[in-house]
Amino acid sequence: MYTRISNSNLGLKLEEKVRLWRHDAYLRNLYETAAFWGNKVMTMTGDPNDMYWLAIIYFNMGQYVRAQKLIKNFIESSKVCRYLAAKCCIKMEKYQEAIEILGEENPISKKESISTAKSTECSIQVEASLCYLRGFAYSQLNNFENAKKCFKETLELDVKCYEAFHELVNNHLMTSKEEWEFINSLKFEEQLESDEAEFIKMNYISMLKKHDHLSEIRETRLELEEKFKLKRDCDLLMSHADELYAQCRFKECYEVTKKILEQDMHNHACLPIHIVCLHELREKNKLFLLAHELVENLPDKAVTWFSIGCYNYLIGRNDESRRYFIKASTMDSHYGPAWIGFGHTFAAESEHDQAITAYSTAAKLYPGSHLPTLFIGMQHLQANNLLLAEEYLLTSYNICERDPLVLNELGVLFFQKSKYPESVDFFKKALALAEETKCRPQIWETTWMNLGHAFRLLGELDAAESFFKKVISMSPPNPSALSSLGYIYHVKEEFEEASTYYHEALGIRPYDSITQDLLGVCLKEMIRTKSE
Repeated sequence: MYTRISNSNLGLKLEEKVRLWRHDAYLRNLYETAAFWGNKVMTMTGDPNDMYWLAIIYFNMGQYVRAQKLIKNFIESSKVCRYLAAKCCIKMEKYQEAIEILGEENPISKKESISTAKSTECSIQVEASLCYLRGFAYSQLNNFENAKKCFKETLELDVKCYEAFHELVNNHLMTSKEEWEFINSLKFEEQLESDEAEFIKMNYISMLKKHDHLSEIRETRLELEEKFKLKRDCDLLMSHADELYAQCRFKECYEVTKKILEQDMHNHACLPIHIVCLHELREKNKLFLLAHELVENLPDKAVTWFSIGCYNYLIGRNDESRRYFIKASTMDSHYGPAWIGFGHTFAAESEHDQAITAYSTAAKLYPGSHLPTLFIGMQHLQANNLLLAEEYLLTSYNICERDPLVLNELGVLFFQKSKYPESVDFFKKALALAEETKCRPQIWETTWMNLGHAFRLLGELDAAESFFKKVISMSPPNPSALSSLGYIYHVKEEFEEASTYYHEALGIRPYDSITQDLLGVCLKEMIRTKSE
């Protein structure tokens, strides 16, 4: 006859067998069963460890107050009980209470330098877990400076605590420069064996911002793929997608994010970038279908309502899109993409003040990202508030010096201030970076156009002509570039050439009154010169 009792369990005391029943039920997510036997063994033994295990079971059942009360007498004396009690507070959104349990600062950093002794265990250090939880509570209270400090201390205690790294990088708590300095300051080799240290450091490097140190990140990614056999790893594919996204190479980025979602259809790191790529590529049907699939499967996630907001923004329903971006930010008040999208809907309608308010919220949430301050600067630029535009654009530039979009906007700023030599310098730098990073040609087109106008106003007509010709070589031809090229020939008194380009521009944009007026003047001057 088949028996369920393992030979290895024979001879055990009853309470030891009950512990095994409790643990087996816990591992199988049979929490009611685990709680039943856990309560029995705790009553039988009075052992604090049995009490702690029952509290963990209650925590996993969502019974946070019950779990807290069970271990309240051990919070001061036991680090693991303190951690569990604080985590219960976090789950109940009692963030200040969690900080009171954990303490406002890491006690280790006060008394002694943080230990970097090589760990002999595979588990995450309890002190690091406490430090991470303190940082998370601070972040939920919007105290991002203290949160950043705690997350950094967590990794200084134990580099294996990925949650802390994830919070620092994914929530843009550090600039690109700060990220690199911090990663290189961590004592990987002092905490771990050399192969472990190399593996963790390389994984972290692959996830850093993709505007600086690109060659090092690519080399790291390649080594992880080949040496550690991680070619199909979603995080490494995400690293590649991040790089392509930062370079505005949306078609290529979409191909990578599609691969990730084929492996893991609800990858939360991938979904926002995938959604934005669909928006940039104007894939209305695909974005519509994705949004509906997310509503069906992830109705309680901010990214779902962000996707619907993006779809409505794409089809020009700005009021509807705002409603969904607000819903996304209500579900997760720290969800930066929703605030950026919300700002874009106002920017599209030239509602500069409201756009700036939305972008300012994103800037507070993501202090290490240059994009919110860039967007604020662009709004001030469009509103002709040049002093404020300069302040925000330079802030964005100081955070990220290697984004062609930032350099282009600085060029526009100096152009509007009639500082044309400085304007040309920034436009040239933008083009050099765009070429280096292989940004999509549309980025080049905007900067070529701007350079053409800057050279025109400097009186360097041949240089201006060459850049306008680059713009009209794109498909479809840009009517503004055709008009501008016509104007260059007009100034050079090459009236037939000027007339040809004016006509081409009006063929694309027939109601352009400025080009119509210029064509009229050109034709009169052409007749006058021929009559002479």
